[in-house]
Amino acid sequence: MKNKPTILQSKRNLIIRWFRIFLVVTVLSIIGVLIFTTGRDTLQAFRNFAPLYFLLALLVTAMFYYFELLRIQVLGHAMGKPISLRAASEFYFGGCFLTVVPTGVVGVPFQLYVLHRDGLNLGEAGNIIIMRAILNVLILPLLVPIILLERELLRGRFVVRAGSYVGIIVLLLVILFIAFFFMPKRWARGKFSRVYNELQKLRVAIKETFTHGKLFFLLSFGITLLARCVFFTIPYVLFKGLGIDPPFVTTFVIQIILAYLLLFIPTPGSSGVAEAGGFGLWRFICPAHLLGLYVVIWRFYTGLLAMIIGGILILRLLYQPKSDSTRS
Repeated sequence: MKNKPTILQSKRNLIIRWFRIFLVVTVLSIIGVLIFTTGRDTLQAFRNFAPLYFLLALLVTAMFYYFELLRIQVLGHAMGKPISLRAASEFYFGGCFLTVVPTGVVGVPFQLYVLHRDGLNLGEAGNIIIMRAILNVLILPLLVPIILLERELLRGRFVVRAGSYVGIIVLLLVILFIAFFFMPKRWARGKFSRVYNELQKLRVAIKETFTHGKLFFLLSFGITLLARCVFFTIPYVLFKGLGIDPPFVTTFVIQIILAYLLLFIPTPGSSGVAEAGGFGLWRFICPAHLLGLYVVIWRFYTGLLAMIIGGILILRLLYQPKSDSTRS
């Protein structure tokens, strides 16, 4: 009996097509930002650069990745299902790369496949995805007091629109999550029966996390908060590398706003919107002659680097023999 292709191999052409679109949009966005902000002053500013800070930013970014992988593994322990470091890495970095394909056509199925291959059923794998999203939302109330310190920034038109957009999306997701727990039992019969059964497994996994695995869930909450705080400090370190000493809280708050905004952007890899959003907000604290360069560096550390790592892992899985990629 022939082995079935993985979700990646079956969607290979789709991934390649959208990856090309992502590259075009990203390159054009970067060129556009640099053209309008780079000049003679930019070249002179190179004398103030501190390369060690860029190395420090890389270490901070690596620390963020470590916490992201750790919380995936902790969420697995909450259900009594250990997740290997390899699976956690493919789940996280592969998911980052596959944001180049909009609406989760490949990303979510791939993440389900990776965890299922590691011994989780589809309901348990779906629980990991949902719990990560819930944790990212649950830490927001703890960040609100910090965000409110930048009242002047919050009055900006871009911030108000971005906040409204994110708020509407989160509200819709909460409504869907609540509706999910009240699925009609009649779906258990007929053509929806298989989907219903898998969703039932997901409900069991979620309840298991909040009951028997609550200590691991609390631990994953703490790790999430720590991971996000580490992530929100990256921009400040990058500014120091450019010889700029901005207010730490301002950089922290702007990164919070951009991070949550980019979670819900439908463009490939948030490309275009990320550069434009970064340009629109970082201009409040970054000199004009360094703004374009900073946006490019910031985009690399906070998004593109994870996608590059994910791309390497995806290429390995995309072109390996089918017999090697269908282990259960």
